[in-house]
Amino acid sequence: MPRVIYFELGVKEPEKSLEFYRKVFGWEINRMGKMDYWLASTGERQEPGINGAFIKQTADSQPIVYTIAVGEIDPFLERVVQEGGKIILPKKSVPMVGFTAQCEDSEGNRFNLLQHAPEAH
Repeated sequence: MPRVIYFELGVKEPEKSLEFYRKVFGWEINRMGKMDYWLASTGERQEPGINGAFIKQTADSQPIVYTIAVGEIDPFLERVVQEGGKIILPKKSVPMVGFTAQCEDSEGNRFNLLQHAPEAH
């Protein structure tokens, strides 16, 4: 069964927000290169829970986006459309990770699908 494996939270003031999560929860948060994107380690791997990221908010309202791991992405993209959802960002390759796509459910909530395929280019 596909499971939620990741989150992305949009923040207006990254420095202030990241410090909040570091101090309140003790999360380890590190910037990814020069992008306005910070990876968050929320706990030890053997503990229950998921890791995620913070992204600089670019719109007045930017939702939390979660990622669901799937075996093969294409059948799930077909199901999204069949059930009244939309594909917002089509399937793309992420080197050394796999394939991802961003979708909306029938209520307009966004989520990502991820097919792990480290050999992806």
